[in-house]
Amino acid sequence: MQRLITDILIEQCNIKSGDKLLLAVSGGIDSMALLDLLTKISKCLNFEIVICHLDHMYRGDDAIRDMKIVKAYAQANNLVCYTYRRPVQKMAKVAQVGFEEMARKVRYRLFDALMLATGCRYLVTAHHMDDQAETVLAHLIRGSGLNGLRGMSVVSGKQIRPLLEVSKQVLEDYVKQNGIVYGQDDSNHDITFTRNSIRHELIPFIEKRYNPNFRYHMAKLADIVNEQNVMIDAFTDKMIKQLVKDVDDYRVINTKAFTLCDKGLQRILLRRLYLELRGHLHDISTRHIDILIAWIEHGKIGGRQNIKGITFEKRRHAIYVSKTDAMPIKSLQEIKLDYGTIHLKDWRLSIEVSRKERPLKASESLLCVEQKHLHNGLYLRSRQAGDYIYLKGMKGHKKSLKKLYNDLKIPVDKRQRVPVIASRREVLWVYGYKKAYLEKTSITNKLAFIYVSPL
Repeated sequence: MQRLITDILIEQCNIKSGDKLLLAVSGGIDSMALLDLLTKISKCLNFEIVICHLDHMYRGDDAIRDMKIVKAYAQANNLVCYTYRRPVQKMAKVAQVGFEEMARKVRYRLFDALMLATGCRYLVTAHHMDDQAETVLAHLIRGSGLNGLRGMSVVSGKQIRPLLEVSKQVLEDYVKQNGIVYGQDDSNHDITFTRNSIRHELIPFIEKRYNPNFRYHMAKLADIVNEQNVMIDAFTDKMIKQLVKDVDDYRVINTKAFTLCDKGLQRILLRRLYLELRGHLHDISTRHIDILIAWIEHGKIGGRQNIKGITFEKRRHAIYVSKTDAMPIKSLQEIKLDYGTIHLKDWRLSIEVSRKERPLKASESLLCVEQKHLHNGLYLRSRQAGDYIYLKGMKGHKKSLKKLYNDLKIPVDKRQRVPVIASRREVLWVYGYKKAYLEKTSITNKLAFIYVSPL
């Protein structure tokens, strides 16, 4: 097995002399076998190992025992070892997510930070052939497309998995033959966790009833799909360039071109956008993608969909895609206008209010109002509930600002930061978009001139 893993590290992972690898070690059979293998191989290939162990503070004394096992091996082999403890169960409860989901987030945040701090080139994990089979089956149960069937790759960004061609049984035999001390994690037998239920209930049932080589065939399926997806990914890259453009902070899909695509390609394109914006496809199922496709084809213009952290906004000829804001957009400070000049950093505007008219400067805009509006109170602010505006041609009827924003196709997530100049609820100017229709007076000494320019 050592020869197999050495070849994988050289040929597939491109490990070079002088590389530094961060190895995630729980203290169980899989990771201790990998740790021992890499310790031996490192002497031949001349790379450095850094160990990271995380206690999820879920298993009490057993977890302390595993930490001691990892530390003891590191000390005996002169390896750098970092150990951490995190109250994952409490963190999951606060975040209102499952234990498994929070544990994964905590682990990979820690790995990312430690790789940066130690200068490691790769994160190495002990995922093996049985894990691959379980992963593919879990994706099928959840509802997955081709990306789910591809399972895990030996190399995925900065993460490598050199044991994917090795079965759990082979690893168990290895630790016994080499006298490697390891910890037994009883939580791995807790079938309330989905992964454990698949491992200890579903797969054994399939192997006993239908096919004893089921794990091997599932892992092989992942390999085949991975090979085919190389071609699909290249085609997807080409289609993304044709159908999707970058506009400000958005990825913008041409709606007409998208609806003309085959449904299979539509699914692939949407999954790719999720991957680009989120960095992963965890918890994205075929059902989520099909909901989006139906909405793109039949949803109303101006509508929005927020699914798994990504916002889709339907405009007249395009779908605007962006990350959902983690915090709601707040209104900017309300400013009462008076004669003189002010520079507003938050608004990124310069405003001059004058009794005299003058030529406009470059990039400057002008609103001319009766002075009574200033005396009654004229404000620069964000939109507010109940705002309205009088527009030319409406014969004295007012229009709600909400309807105006819809007509102007102002993105919903930007509306709270559009400056308006208003007298109470009557809006006189939606800066950058529309001015109200105001009755003109010929008496110039009753006018106020408001000059606005960007900072």
